[in-house]
Amino acid sequence: MDILRYSFARYLLRTAMVSLPTSTILGYLLFLLDSGLWMTVLATVCGAFTVMAVTSANYRRFLTPSQKAMEVVEDMAIKSGTGQAGNVQTISGLEKLFISIVQELAQQLKKASGKLKEGVLELKEFSSQTSIGASETAGAIAQVAASTDDIFSKVETFYRDAGQMATSMADCHRDFLVISGQMEVIARHNQMSVEIVDKLTRHFEGIVKAVDLITGIVHRTNLLSLNASIEAAKAGEAEREFGVVAVEMRKLVEQSAGAVHEIEQVMSRIMESSHKAVLIINKEKAIVLSGTEQVEALKKVMSECLSRVEEFLDQMSQIPDTLGHIAASVGNIAGVAQETSSRSGEMSVSLGNVEKMMAHLKAMSEKFDLKFDIRESGKKDVNIRKIAKGRYILSTVLIGAPFYGLLGYLAYQTGNIHLAGISSGLMGMTIGTGLSIRNYRMVVGPLKKVMLHLDRVASISGSGGSGKTGSESLGDTFKLVLDDLAKQLAITGQKLGETVADLRGHAEQTLAGAEETAGTITQVSADSQDIAARVSSINKKAGGIAGVLSGGSRQLVKVNDSIQDIAGQSSMAVEIIEKLNNQSDEIVRALEMIAGIAGRTNLLSLNAAVKAAKAGDAGRGFAVVAEEVGSLADQSAAAAREIGVIVDDIAGSSKKAVEIINQEHRIVEEGTEKIAGLKENMGQNLSLIEGFLSRVSEIPETIHQMAGAVDNIAAVAQEHSATTQEVNRVVYNVEELVGDLNRMARRFAID
Repeated sequence: MDILRYSFARYLLRTAMVSLPTSTILGYLLFLLDSGLWMTVLATVCGAFTVMAVTSANYRRFLTPSQKAMEVVEDMAIKSGTGQAGNVQTISGLEKLFISIVQELAQQLKKASGKLKEGVLELKEFSSQTSIGASETAGAIAQVAASTDDIFSKVETFYRDAGQMATSMADCHRDFLVISGQMEVIARHNQMSVEIVDKLTRHFEGIVKAVDLITGIVHRTNLLSLNASIEAAKAGEAEREFGVVAVEMRKLVEQSAGAVHEIEQVMSRIMESSHKAVLIINKEKAIVLSGTEQVEALKKVMSECLSRVEEFLDQMSQIPDTLGHIAASVGNIAGVAQETSSRSGEMSVSLGNVEKMMAHLKAMSEKFDLKFDIRESGKKDVNIRKIAKGRYILSTVLIGAPFYGLLGYLAYQTGNIHLAGISSGLMGMTIGTGLSIRNYRMVVGPLKKVMLHLDRVASISGSGGSGKTGSESLGDTFKLVLDDLAKQLAITGQKLGETVADLRGHAEQTLAGAEETAGTITQVSADSQDIAARVSSINKKAGGIAGVLSGGSRQLVKVNDSIQDIAGQSSMAVEIIEKLNNQSDEIVRALEMIAGIAGRTNLLSLNAAVKAAKAGDAGRGFAVVAEEVGSLADQSAAAAREIGVIVDDIAGSSKKAVEIINQEHRIVEEGTEKIAGLKENMGQNLSLIEGFLSRVSEIPETIHQMAGAVDNIAAVAQEHSATTQEVNRVVYNVEELVGDLNRMARRFAID
């Protein structure tokens, strides 16, 4: 029976239409009996059966479904926590309990929607922070990559320059070895020159002795010439011839004395030149020794430079590997950042889904946030749960049977069949109407109000109810509506749970990425510090190389000065030795003169001897003089020959000395060219070192920028980690909310 279509008047009319014919027929039957007692008894029995039939139908149609509905709603109230067993006794209680369940559901949905909204707002904020952090990470990664490329480019330039410097220094070292060899050759040549000059000095001393001998001979010859003059005076007639001889002898003596004097002057100049040559060559020897020491010092300098450059290159060769590690680490960080950015997008999608579910929950809460019209009737509610079917029928019979008995008695008193039928019909209709009013107010009216509430909830929930509005389907409608609500909650909880699982997965992946980024950043930081330490070490080594090269350059200037001094001393030695050669030629000419004088003296002595022999005894003394003069002439000739041999040896030695010194000069010129090249190479190396130091000074700033970018990445990673932990916290809260929704769904589910 469609209870919602029954108004109060319609329900009364229906009952009257049933009671009126029945009562009228009963009145006619009672009239036919014509017995007051039997008419009363029969009317009472018939009324009782009639009331029993109507009451049984009403109980089946209204009370039984109401009791079932009460059981359903009470079970739901117990499971939802809004009521206890036995609390629902009346239909108005059923109404209130149903409304409280709906309101509790609306409140729970509103609360869940609010919590979900808070979670979504926080997750949005975290997602925004993650997105911003990903952008900042991308910028920092780009900066680290740029810094790495910059350092790598500079290191390549450094390595190339260092290679050039190493090659140049190796060449310099070889040149220094050559110069060292040349200095050794110069030292040997210098020693040979010293030996030759010593030999020349000894020769000059021999010449001096020979000259002294000739000088003595000249003096003795002069004495003999005087003695010859005396002897000539004694000889008488032979005096004139002897005097001529004596005069000739004095002339020869004077000539010899002039030659000797000339030789003495030449020897004085030669000795002076020889002394200068000794001083020059000894000075050159000292210069050679000093230059050799300087070259050895430069060799050590270049060896030290090469050793430092090798260490420098070794340090430089390790930086690209470290930069490669940094580049790989940056690539990993970039990959993690890209994954984080991708997960941020996926999280945004998940948040969109959560927002949709939040909107759905909010809509559900708004739908069930109904304003129910609960007006108290002012009458005491009937406890339907305690009304058994027999009791309900008995109470109705006890009310209706006396009236029907009175109906039979009245029909007997009338004595008129028409009046009996009319009175019976009116009485039956009155009794039915009274019972109907009682039933409507006690059951149908309140039940209709509950059905209206239920229909309203069914329509807004989207379930549409069972499609039936009869009292017999009341329990089914309750079950269907609540089952539909439970299913909607279960579906929403399931979808929300899946989305939250996705969010948790994103959060865990983001946290793992943040931890991986933190580990990678630690490695990048360590690599950056390693590069900084290496650059500092390289800078110190380069500064040391620059200092050594600068000292070597100054030392090279000294070596060059020494070489130039050697060249100057060699030139002076050559000039002096050539001067000695020229002076030796003068000695040769003087010796030729002495030799000629000695020859003429010898002839003169022979002539004097002949004349003395002719003079006999008078020329005997002159003969002795002549013999002595001849002997002195022979001695002069021998001394002259000895000086000639010495002079020839001097000429040979001088020539050899000149050749040695000229060869030494050529070596000096080669060394000068080498030193000029070395100066240029060392200047270039110093320029490379200065440029290197200038560029190396830029690397710490680049590393500082890289460190700043790494710190930014670390800060972002830390923020990501903190954000992810907050996301996990929010996700945990949302998971609890999902659990609440699932529990709510189970509470509202009806087995």
